[in-house]
Formats: sequence, C-alpha cells, structure tokens
Amino acid sequence: MEPHTDTFQKCLSDGAEALGLSLAGDQIERFSRHRELILRWGEKMNLTTIKDPEGMAEKLFLDSAMLSLAIARGASVCDVGSGAGFPGLVLLSIDPTLRLTMLEARRKKVSFLESALRMLSLSAEVRWERLGWTERPLPTFDEVVSRATFPPEEWLRLGAPLVKPAGRIWVMLGPSEEAEEGKNDFSPPAGFSLAQRIEYRLPRTDSRRRLVSFQRSPS
Repeated sequence: MEPHTDTFQKCLSDGAEALGLSLAGDQIERFSRHRELILRWGEKMNLTTIKDPEGMAEKLFLDSAMLSLAIARGASVCDVGSGAGFPGLVLLSIDPTLRLTMLEARRKKVSFLESALRMLSLSAEVRWERLGWTERPLPTFDEVVSRATFPPEEWLRLGAPLVKPAGRIWVMLGPSEEAEEGKNDFSPPAGFSLAQRIEYRLPRTDSRRRLVSFQRSPS
C-alpha cells in the first residue's frame, strides 16, 4: 500500500459526505488503487502535477465524481483526453455498468489507462486518437465529457459531433476557466440547448466548480 493511503481515503469519505456523494467501500478502494497506479507510473511519466493525498482526493477524484450525480446507470459515455483517467475512469469505478469509451492522444497514457482497467477489473474501450485530427467517423454517445483538455468554446465545437440525439455534452469549469457568475454563458452548438447546471464548492479548499451540460435535439 502506498504511503498516505489512510489520509487519502479519509479525505474521500469526508469530502463525499460534504458534496452529497454516496461512495461505498469498494468504490473508495478502487479510487485508492487508481491513485497508487498513478503514483507508480508517475515516476516515469507526467500524469498529474497533483501528488499530495488531500489534493488528489479532492481535486481529481471527488471533482470528477460529481458528474456521477447526473449520469444514468448504463449510459454510453465518451471521455475525451482521459489522461490519468479523469473523469472517465472515476465514473466507471462508481458505476461499472457504464459503457465507457476513453479517447487519448498520447500512447503512453493509453497504456496507463489499459493497465488501470486491468488492475481495477473494469471494462471500457480505450482509443488512441486525437479528436479533430482524423476524418474517420466516430460513434455517438449519451454523455460526452472532457476535463481540462480544451478551452470550453473549442470543446463544445469539437465534442458536439460525438453526441447522440437527445444526448448531452458537458463543460467542466474550474479555476482555470474562472468559474464565476457570467463566465460560463457559452453559446450552445447548433442543435443544442442548455440542459443542466451543477454548482458546488470543493469542501477542503472552498474552490468553486460548475458543471454545465447542453443537450442535442432529439431529432
């Protein structure tokens, strides 16, 4: 077991309660194993700049887990630019019934994601692919997400073709996007309308977050 695991798990439990998340023991255990793999692989490659147990629990795992409040069981989900598995692998750890596809442009990170899936005994498709760099058509999904991969306006433009009719694309707003009142009033892509906003603050740092989804017209 990696050092500071107890601290990490306590931060997860306390933070989940504060955020209204319900995390079972097996889900917290999967998060711990995911974190351990990040730290091991991080000795050879840069997966995240956040290494302390409190920061990883709150800024990576709990922040990603908030999307689970809005995504139905068994939904098809595409996570673009999965990197170290945020948010896609976190969502799958919470709900293994999700039909998850993770797109990642860096081959080493694809290898990490494949290793993480094996270690966590989870099933998902991992595609070595950079969104917007190929003319090959991609499948479409119920929910399309990306975390800190593109500026919001660019993300909405690139991600919209991945969304099924009546599906949603999510914008995850954090400090780098100035998640303040009036800063997330993006124009929806053509054929989309505003669907949902989720606002919260990370309990330890009191950092403001906002999740915004846009839904494609059913026809």
